[in-house]
Amino acid sequence: MRRVRFIINPISGVSKKHNLPRLIEEELDKSEFEYDLVFTEAPGHACELAREAVALGYDIVAAAGGDGTINEIGSELVGSKTVLAVIPVGSGNGLARRLNIPTERRKAIRLIAAGKEVEIDAPTLNGQYFFSVAGVGFDALVSHQFALTKQRGFFEYARLIAQNYFQYEFNQYEIEVNGELIKDELFFLTIANSGQFGYEVKIAPDAELTDGRFELVLVKAHPKWKVAYLVSILMMGLVEHSEYATLIQSDHAIIRSRKPIFTQIDGDAVAEQEEIEVKMGSKKLKMIVPANLT
Repeated sequence: MRRVRFIINPISGVSKKHNLPRLIEEELDKSEFEYDLVFTEAPGHACELAREAVALGYDIVAAAGGDGTINEIGSELVGSKTVLAVIPVGSGNGLARRLNIPTERRKAIRLIAAGKEVEIDAPTLNGQYFFSVAGVGFDALVSHQFALTKQRGFFEYARLIAQNYFQYEFNQYEIEVNGELIKDELFFLTIANSGQFGYEVKIAPDAELTDGRFELVLVKAHPKWKVAYLVSILMMGLVEHSEYATLIQSDHAIIRSRKPIFTQIDGDAVAEQEEIEVKMGSKKLKMIVPANLT
């Protein structure tokens, strides 16, 4: 018998979570698993519940939430024997989409038994783990504002992007990476582990979760009237073909700004900072993914 703890974030995403306990009861094979369910009550509570599960020797922790919930839980599982399963009920579900984890809840629950175990990279930004994408600049500003709204989902993200885009001021950055010093004026800078923001918006389509490296994506200052062009290449996963974007693969980078900058980690806002250091460490996160994932 394997022991599973389900950690459910009741406010993530746009859909209701009230039927999750019933679906788990119906879909999880009781001859193979015993489980409990706990609900998060505040930011950071998922970390506490996951830490407790590791200490109690749970085999699996299943995160029912979005990328932020996965980040809190996964950060406590890195380097441990406890495996992370994901039931993607967040807004963008970037990591789940990258790993082909079903967004249909019943299928995601069944995957706990039917999937395979893999180890993914666990880079850090100023010592804090991230698994999908982190970054600074415009996307981080939107993440900060999104955290302050009660609405969730794609249309709220789109509204905030439209509201802020034309008044946003580009910022000057210095990036130390691969023995070089890059100075440039940027719209935003993304550090991509999984390569996807969510909603199938691919910022670094070739990023691999198991290669021990991340992709730095520098999106440069540009004429604001080219907004439709930038949106289209993001949606088509063609950022690397744009004259306004540079992709750099590395395992270590230091990013400085001339003023405090908004920062986001797996879609969640963190404090403004003038310097960040990104490292690819040796510790991994064990996850359950579809058996046919290559």
